[in-house]
Amino acid sequence: MYITGIGNISPQDTLDGQSFLESPRFFEGNRLACLEPEYKNYIGPVQIRRMGRIMKMGISAAKMAIQDANVPMPDAIILGTGLGCLEDTEKFLQVILDDQEQTAAPTSFISSTHNSVAGAIALQIKCLGYNYTYVHKGFSFISCLYDAALQMQLAHAQHVLVGGIDEMTEIKYKNNQLTQTWNTDTPNTGEVFSHVSEGILAGEGSTFFMLSKEKTAHSYAQIIGFRQVFSEAEEDVNEAFQEILIQHGLRGEAFVLLEGRSGNRKEDKFYDGVENVAGNRPVRCVYKHLSGSYYTSDAFGLWVAANILRNGSIPSALRPSADHFQKPKFVVLYDHVSFGEHVFQILSA
Repeated sequence: MYITGIGNISPQDTLDGQSFLESPRFFEGNRLACLEPEYKNYIGPVQIRRMGRIMKMGISAAKMAIQDANVPMPDAIILGTGLGCLEDTEKFLQVILDDQEQTAAPTSFISSTHNSVAGAIALQIKCLGYNYTYVHKGFSFISCLYDAALQMQLAHAQHVLVGGIDEMTEIKYKNNQLTQTWNTDTPNTGEVFSHVSEGILAGEGSTFFMLSKEKTAHSYAQIIGFRQVFSEAEEDVNEAFQEILIQHGLRGEAFVLLEGRSGNRKEDKFYDGVENVAGNRPVRCVYKHLSGSYYTSDAFGLWVAANILRNGSIPSALRPSADHFQKPKFVVLYDHVSFGEHVFQILSA
């Protein structure tokens, strides 16, 4: 599969699709919020008033990817989300509480369903093709890649619009704060690796890709492999990574190892193990201090990996372990998303 178009709404300046982390944005404390576009450029003003924030982010990022790929209509739309439309879910539940479980308007409930974003995208662009939403926590986005590859292999699709989206609401942030989920030691997101704790950064994002069966002149990179591992044992993750390197002929090759480290010491053992398997050949980089942690943050990681290969360089914002590196040919993304969930994605130029 080839990445031929990208739309990315994230805490970084990714809206124009031109700049690549030249001026990274850091946030006070441990919470990153998306830099949102002018939604009226993508959605009609009447429709905007009836849409929640995640809906607007999803439709806009999807249209960015479609425009970037110059593909008028995808054959399928596949979306991954860990928690879906939280804001609308909270609104609906609050109405039930306020009305003491009596009559409640259905609008927020209809918008709260996990597949409402993918459905809204299809309605916006009038796509009548395959439409599916995966809700598998940390495996949500990689499930989309599996499905997209299957659709292409079965000759059901030439172009598949794939996305990963999750939002951070005030209620979710406060509730997770009670369970000590967040890193409370770091003064800002740019210094998280200097203030390691048993916590992560709170993030959000909406990242979409147009995946095509054939390479075009506009292609960013090729996704040559991906794998998910469910285990809390480091040896299982290391063994899977070893198999990936052998399978794709990377044991003797130089490549970029893009890690989802987030300053959480509970996860460091997995990243340390993967680094030991890789040895000294790869240039190691990190990205979650720029996006925060959320169930589909590996979609932001895929955006980073694709741009590394397209631009042929590694921005200093990714904290590369080597100062100089020839134009990279391969990027291996590894992310320990949440409890027991590990994701590998392999890209080539």
